[in-house]
Amino acid sequence: MDKPLVLITLIYITGILAGVMIQAPAYLLLGAASLLFILGLAGYLMNWRHNGKLILLVFFCLGFYFCRLSVESIDTPLNNFAGHYVVLTGTVVQEADRREDRVNYVLKSHSARLGSRENHSAALVLVTVWQPGYLYGYGDVLTVKGKLGLPEQPGNPGAFNYREYLARQGIGLVMTVNGEQNVAYSGTGESSRLVAFALSVKKKLLLVVDKTFSAEQAALVKGILFGSCGQINAEVTEAFQQTGLIHILSVSGLHVGFVLLAVLALASAFKLPLRYNLPVASFILIFYAVLTGMSPPVIRAVVMALLLLSARYLGRQRDWAVALCLAALLNLLYKPLNLFNPGFQLSFLATWGIFYLVPAIVAFLQQKLGISKRMAAVLAVPLAAEAVTLPPVALHFNLIALVAPLANVVCVPLVGAITLFSALGTTAGLLSLSLTQFINITTACLLDIFLWLVKLFQHLPGAFVHTAAPPVWAIILWYLLVILSVNKEWRGWLGRRLPDRMLRPAGVLLFVATMLSFSSGLHPANLDGRLAVHFIDVGQGDSILLQTPAGKNILVDCGGHKGELASGTGVGDKVVLPYLRRLGVQKLDLLVLTHYHEDHMGGAAAVIRNLPVALLLVPPQDKPPGAEFSGLTEQIKGAGIDMRTAVAGDCLNLDPGLEIDVLSPPRDMNGENNDSLVLRVSFGREDFLLTGDIEKEAQDFLLQQRYNLACEVLKVPHHGSKYFLPEFLEKVKPLAAVITVGKNNFGHPSLETLKLLQEVGAAVYRTDRDGAVIFRTDGNSIRVETGRK
Repeated sequence: MDKPLVLITLIYITGILAGVMIQAPAYLLLGAASLLFILGLAGYLMNWRHNGKLILLVFFCLGFYFCRLSVESIDTPLNNFAGHYVVLTGTVVQEADRREDRVNYVLKSHSARLGSRENHSAALVLVTVWQPGYLYGYGDVLTVKGKLGLPEQPGNPGAFNYREYLARQGIGLVMTVNGEQNVAYSGTGESSRLVAFALSVKKKLLLVVDKTFSAEQAALVKGILFGSCGQINAEVTEAFQQTGLIHILSVSGLHVGFVLLAVLALASAFKLPLRYNLPVASFILIFYAVLTGMSPPVIRAVVMALLLLSARYLGRQRDWAVALCLAALLNLLYKPLNLFNPGFQLSFLATWGIFYLVPAIVAFLQQKLGISKRMAAVLAVPLAAEAVTLPPVALHFNLIALVAPLANVVCVPLVGAITLFSALGTTAGLLSLSLTQFINITTACLLDIFLWLVKLFQHLPGAFVHTAAPPVWAIILWYLLVILSVNKEWRGWLGRRLPDRMLRPAGVLLFVATMLSFSSGLHPANLDGRLAVHFIDVGQGDSILLQTPAGKNILVDCGGHKGELASGTGVGDKVVLPYLRRLGVQKLDLLVLTHYHEDHMGGAAAVIRNLPVALLLVPPQDKPPGAEFSGLTEQIKGAGIDMRTAVAGDCLNLDPGLEIDVLSPPRDMNGENNDSLVLRVSFGREDFLLTGDIEKEAQDFLLQQRYNLACEVLKVPHHGSKYFLPEFLEKVKPLAAVITVGKNNFGHPSLETLKLLQEVGAAVYRTDRDGAVIFRTDGNSIRVETGRK
């Protein structure tokens, strides 16, 4: 192979993957790597024929070793204090992350005290201080008092894994601190002078931004210049995601390219001798990387820029593949678990796509469509980037931004101007705020135009689609198709092994299979003639998704937190919607709100705002619901949703293979829990009883009606509260009982209820422990899965 660094990088990555799958002690791997290195050195001196294979094995073992070392580094003796209130002393090792109502510090612990016990192990801890006062900085030593814990793992399949996210940064513990009174400054600790200087400059620049822009504009400038996105509101972030422009708010190769162009332009303007260009550019790019937090895309862009710049000034051949692989190798030597960082994956794939595909796309646009070379190059870059990043974006974010190429062609030049003017204005602010305010008149106008364009693209018909995560085989097919489309050698190899008459049909078949594999994500996943019932983990609340044999989607409740209807954000947009999108749910054929409590319907606003709903069922009300629900009622009317009241005795005919009966409440039932809609769902021989929050009165009503209440799966009423009739459970006799519950102060589930369930022999599942509970049935038998294994 004429580019050994490419193979070495791939072998090193393979070692990292092995380190994730195989739990081997790090010291053994280091020993193996050392032994192989010694053998390789001996082989080099003795001219062994197969010495190259030993070198590859060294890099495999190094990838394996560094991965295991990273995994083991977060498992420290300090983890034994998790779940307790402790006094922790440590040094701030990163820039503080300031949010509206809290600030996050990453502390490297020196000591921790739990009562009379002390621990002096070094560990990285993410400390969240709520309602902070003074903002501490890099290098400060803090003593904080709060509850130490392990990062939460997701309860729902495919959900964002916060524990893994922090582990990739070497953080294994989190601490919650309530109030500034529990934070004490204890001096300064060890720190890097370069990092300290860079962050002190950044602090001054951010202060200038805050003083000279509106809050919304300042948040955007911080994102564009520094990648600090914590103050950008959720709606704006969503607009950037749905238009494929989110990379603009995450410092990447685009930003590093702007900085490099500015440096070279200034060097040319001031007639700086060529021999000084490389060291000056190197210093500025490295300083900018430190300033913006050394994220994987920034490290990749800086390394590649410096390598290609060095080749230019040394008169060497510039090889993008070698530069890309060296950047990846350095990135993964620095932090091996970056391999699983979506930002790392998207940055390297986009760069590969641009270098690999752009020449072929330019040639196609010129020859087939007659487009000029300059315009073809402008169009080819976003097309290439979109082509190679589509699978990981669909995988990680359940989104395909169809408008992304057009949005990037229009907006990226504007971002260049914004970057230039905001950088000039912010830097000038260190000398004169008046000068900055003058420059920022132009910058503010450009920002307004930019944001208007983003929202315009977002609202174009078909601008984006949400999709289920594509399977691995579909992703492999996609990249195989991309490579075959431009690689003549691969096509030639394939042509030599297939008869001419089969070559074109094989290409068409590959294309069709690839397109079908991705388009299948736009439809509900449950199309196998089975009924799937998902008890979604929404914390203290209810949300149940039924996917019927005919592919209908029924959502019973939407979860929610107190105040969610007023704020419009919470469980609905952060838990329920992502869950539905991961399954490819594009619309709801039926939405049932069992009763007017926010832990059941607080997330409805977000669901209705983002998904078409054909029919909405609510319980009868003896009095109007509270004022907090008036906005939701208006939203339902504005969406044109058919809203009906359901009462005991109603039947729902949505799927010919499914029977859904409303068992309660009657029109005269009183009580905000007892008026919950109770549904009996029957498919073949299997029955599910969904009981909302009913208490003893409603349970007694069900017993008096002489219903057949026996079922295989019971949704335990009211999160397992103590308001439970033993005779009701005797009548139901479930094989499985699901308690939808989270952290609460109500004593849910009660010990009495748990004991009753045990006495009837029910297998108990709890969403606070098991995560989501998913039942799949063909009408004759039931299979159960849980989000937490």
